[in-house]
Amino acid sequence: MQTPGTIIEIVPMSVKNINMKTKLKLNRTLLFGLLFTASTLSFSQSYQDSLKKDDDDIIASIAPYSSDVRDAILNISQYPQNIVKIERIQARTSQSFQDMVAAYPREEQEKYYELARYPELIHQLVDGPPKTLEQVKPTLTNYPKETVDAVTALFPMHLADIKSMDKTYQKSQEALDKIINDLPSDAQGDFKKIIAMPEVMNLLTERIDLVVSLGEAYKNDPIGTKAKLDTQSAQINSENQKDLDDYKKQVESDPQMQDEMKKSAQEFADSYSANGEEQGPSDAVLNQNQQQPTVVNNYYGTNYNPNPYPYWFGYPYWYDYPMWYPRPLYYQTGFYLGVGGNLVVVGLPSRAYSRWFFNYGYQRYPRYYSYCNNFYSVHRTYVNHTNVYRGFHNNVNRHFSTINHESNANRNPSTSHNTNSNRTSSVNRNAIPNHNSNNFRNSINTHSFNRQGFSNFHATQFHQQSWGGVRGGSSGNFGGGAHLSGGGHVGGGGHGRR
Repeated sequence: MQTPGTIIEIVPMSVKNINMKTKLKLNRTLLFGLLFTASTLSFSQSYQDSLKKDDDDIIASIAPYSSDVRDAILNISQYPQNIVKIERIQARTSQSFQDMVAAYPREEQEKYYELARYPELIHQLVDGPPKTLEQVKPTLTNYPKETVDAVTALFPMHLADIKSMDKTYQKSQEALDKIINDLPSDAQGDFKKIIAMPEVMNLLTERIDLVVSLGEAYKNDPIGTKAKLDTQSAQINSENQKDLDDYKKQVESDPQMQDEMKKSAQEFADSYSANGEEQGPSDAVLNQNQQQPTVVNNYYGTNYNPNPYPYWFGYPYWYDYPMWYPRPLYYQTGFYLGVGGNLVVVGLPSRAYSRWFFNYGYQRYPRYYSYCNNFYSVHRTYVNHTNVYRGFHNNVNRHFSTINHESNANRNPSTSHNTNSNRTSSVNRNAIPNHNSNNFRNSINTHSFNRQGFSNFHATQFHQQSWGGVRGGSSGNFGGGAHLSGGGHVGGGGHGRR
C-alpha cells in the first residue's frame, strides 16, 4: 500500500536502455583512452630508448680518436652550415681534378695523385720563373722515391696541369678562409686541423645530420659531452688492450700460427684488388712462392700520416670506399716483420683482412682458423661493439654463428665450408692489380712502426662502422639532426664516379 505523499517514478524501459548504452559508450571511450595513453607512453619510451642508443653510438664513434682530434670534432660540429659550404667546394674541386686526369692512362693518373699529396712541392714547381727538371731536383731529396718518380714523369712536360693543380689548391684554401673567417679563432684552427685529416672530414660530411646532433649536445652540455667522450675513450682503450694482450700471448706461444700469419699476409696482399677490396685467389697466386720478401720499403711505413691525398682533390676515384692514404700491409694484418724477420704484433686484423680470410683463405690456414674458432667461443655471447677491432669481432662472429646455425639445422658442416669458400662467382678476377703491388707486399717489412697512423686507421674504421648504423635525422636533444636550409643531402668528401 502506498504511503500518502509518496511519488512513484515510473521509468520506461526505453530510457533505461539509453542510459545503459551511454554508460557502455563511456566505458569504451575510457578504455580506449587508457589503451591509447599506454600505447603512446610505450612508443615514447621506445623512441627515447632508440634516441639514446643513437646518442651512445655517435659518442662511441668519436671516442677512439685522440683527445685533441675529439675536441676539434666537437668544436666544428657546432657549425654545420660551414661544414656544408666547405663540402660543396670540395665536390667541385675534386671533380675538376678528376676530369683533368681522366684522359691519361691509369699509370699516369697515379702519378698525378701521388704528386697531389704534396701541395707545397707543387707550389714550388710553378712559383717564380720557369725551371728545368735539373733545377728542381735538389728540392726533391727529402721526398719518397714514388714522389720523385712522379715529378720526373710530369715536370715540365705537364706544367699546365701542375699549374692548374696549384691554382685549385690555393683558391680552395682562400675559400676556406672566407667561410671560417667570422668564427672564433679556436674554431678556425680546428676546421683546418680536421680538413688536414680528410678521412675525418669525409665522415663528418657524409652524416651531416649526426654532426648537427653532436653539435647540439655539445652546445647544451659541453662538460657532460666531453666527460662522456673521455669515459668511452677509456673504455675502448681498455677493451683494445685486453684483446691485444691476449692475442699477443697466443701468437708468441705458437710458431706454426706465426708461419701461417706470414703466408696468409702475402696471399692477402696478392689478392687485394685495385679498388681496395679483396678478390678470390687466382691459381697463379695460390701456386706462387709464399716466402717473405727481404726488401724493406719505407714508402708506406714513414709517409702515411703526414701526407694524405688532399681533401680538395679527393682520394683516387677507382677506390670503392674512402682511401685517403697509401696504407701499408701491416695496417690490415695487424703485424709487421721487424729486424731479422721477427713477427711484431701491433693489433688484431682489420675488417678487410678478416673478411678476405673467412671468404677465401681460412681452409689453407688451419692453425689460425682454430684460433678464430676459440676466439668466437669466448666472445660468442658478447660481440664487442665498443672495440676498435670490431671489424674482426663481427666477421668472426658472423662466420662461426652461420656454421653453427647450419649445423643445428642438421646440415653437413663440410658442405657449408665448401659453399663459402667457393663463393667466387661475383669476384672480378680481371681487376687491374695495384700498380704498387710490390710496394704494398713489401711494406710489411718495416723498422719504424707508425703508431699514430695505425691508431688513426683503426679509429676511422670504427667511426665508419659506427655511423653506418646510426639513423639520425630526427629532432630532439641528441638523437638526430635539424634541417639545414639549402643543405640537401651531403655526399661528403668523395668525388664523382665514372
